[in-house]
Amino acid sequence: MTLELSMLVPHVPSLCHKDQVPDFQKDMASAMKLVAKQVKEIKPDVIVLVSCHWPSTFFHYVDCTPIHKGILTAFEAPDLVKDVSYHYLEMKN
Repeated sequence: MTLELSMLVPHVPSLCHKDQVPDFQKDMASAMKLVAKQVKEIKPDVIVLVSCHWPSTFFHYVDCTPIHKGILTAFEAPDLVKDVSYHYLEMKN
């Protein structure tokens, strides 16, 4: 297995809703969409995410449910990240 891509990217809550991104962050949001296309083209077997918000001070579990679906409102920034619907399906090879 080889390392195909690594990134250091911003993840400010104001990027959550495309129609609400402030003007000074629009270039950053566009660049992140380009990176998303790169990741899709690479078709990685594994994506490793390291975040400064990662809950490393307590146990965390991997949920292998084939479908993750719901609506997210972030308790730490409900004014910026609210009513975000998500629907992720297990990827098959």
